[in-house]
Amino acid sequence: MIHAKTITVPANTVSTELYSVKWKIPTGIIYQIMVIIPTGHANLTGLRIMNGAFQVWPNEVGEFFHGNNLVINFNDLYDKSSSPLYLELLAYNTDTQYNHEFQVLLGIESKDVFLSRYVPSMTYELFIKSMEEQKDKANEIQMSELKNMLDTNNDVNKILTEEEET
Repeated sequence: MIHAKTITVPANTVSTELYSVKWKIPTGIIYQIMVIIPTGHANLTGLRIMNGAFQVWPNEVGEFFHGNNLVINFNDLYDKSSSPLYLELLAYNTDTQYNHEFQVLLGIESKDVFLSRYVPSMTYELFIKSMEEQKDKANEIQMSELKNMLDTNNDVNKILTEEEET
């Protein structure tokens, strides 16, 4: 599902006193991000996306998305399944005359739906069960190999002990 939020940042909003909008979003995996910066911004504005006190995008702490007539579109994987159940959009606008808008779009899916893209014939539970079964099989094979090594080691020790006795 694509979720959209448009924010209007008032003129004269300096980067030391950021304009803040809390955006309630559903829980799930954020897999796509798009930030639209319309014509007219003239690099006088900036936007960052926060999860609580953690800066999510752009990834570099303290940086902002900025530009003019620009669409920033990228894929990412961000698990948003814990509190707070919102993202905070922080922005500045140093234009002294005009308010400016940003539009942010997020692709968000539940973990089950997201995983079903890659394993379409299986539900999430079946996928996890299958992974656990594979892990169990791998453990059985390792244990069998260890047992064989121990048996071989015991056989070698037995032969060495018999040779020493003779």
